[in-house]
Amino acid sequence: MKTFKQLIEAIAQYDPNHPDPAHHEAEFHRRINQHYPRGAIVYHESPGHVAASMMKHGIVGSYGIFGTIGQPSNFVTGPKTTVTFRVPPVDNKPGLFVPDMRYDPENPHKDLLEQHPNLDGADVCLNVDRVPPSRLGIVREE
Repeated sequence: MKTFKQLIEAIAQYDPNHPDPAHHEAEFHRRINQHYPRGAIVYHESPGHVAASMMKHGIVGSYGIFGTIGQPSNFVTGPKTTVTFRVPPVDNKPGLFVPDMRYDPENPHKDLLEQHPNLDGADVCLNVDRVPPSRLGIVREE
């Protein structure tokens, strides 16, 4: 566990105006580890009729698995299924756990951190084809 002094020093090292995108990417992953030491909780939404399939097969995606950190996004309208899943710390690495495509394409990590400094409500993508059922948390139909 970090001391308060170490936490303040880590925050002081981040420069939101830094020109290098890698600086913001490193800060994004550092904050994920800081706020979610056991893994980030991500909310994924899909049409409601696929709830049973998700519980059996997990979440399957062609271009990655999209979700929102810490809260539902209300992206799907109408009857929907909301699933929580955990992104384990081992998967919190560049290229695998990334900001969603809605953020500035020139520097998506910086844009995400400006909009969601505490990461709550940040739209993210896990660059995998499947999240297994063993990683799923609550599956809720609304």
